[in-house]
Amino acid sequence: MIRFRESTLYGWLSDYDSFADSFKRYIVYITQAFGLDCRFDENTLHEAHRKWAEDCEIWRKQHFKEESEALSHIKLTALLLHHLSRVPFISALYEHEYTSDLHYEFAGTDAQKQEARDQLVAAREVILSLDFCISVICWYEERRIDGEYRFNMNVEFRHDIISFLVARGADPKPLYLILKALFMRKPTSRAD
Repeated sequence: MIRFRESTLYGWLSDYDSFADSFKRYIVYITQAFGLDCRFDENTLHEAHRKWAEDCEIWRKQHFKEESEALSHIKLTALLLHHLSRVPFISALYEHEYTSDLHYEFAGTDAQKQEARDQLVAAREVILSLDFCISVICWYEERRIDGEYRFNMNVEFRHDIISFLVARGADPKPLYLILKALFMRKPTSRAD
């Protein structure tokens, strides 16, 4: 769905248009799978991106013992999720019947699809931002060579994260810790 490279996340940080293109495409694919169409509030999305970039720079310079050259992909993504989930970047969401092939199809039962659709409609920015950011972290984690990761998401944990995001806490650090816990890493053993 998204064409990732190692530099993608930092590319998005410095280039709003690149980020917006990937992010909006992802959202369109997901909403289509639920028979929905959406309209984006470009100004709100652009402002969320600006605040993300601003906070990343603050974290890089001030939140650690020494100024860092770069933030980890989980820190970058936690800040992105924090800013996206707090704003109404979708100005309209409405039912739409698609006649062409969809890019993505829901894999569960009709009842599961209806439940997921209802949740999406109720908390659209939170759910879409969370799923987008989780997919970004997964891509980076799958390519790391410093140990195996275990993705610890289950239905209850996902619900708890959504509830946390809906509450719109002001501090993004707890969100970073939550995301870090989702991707526990077992170090690779080295022969001496």
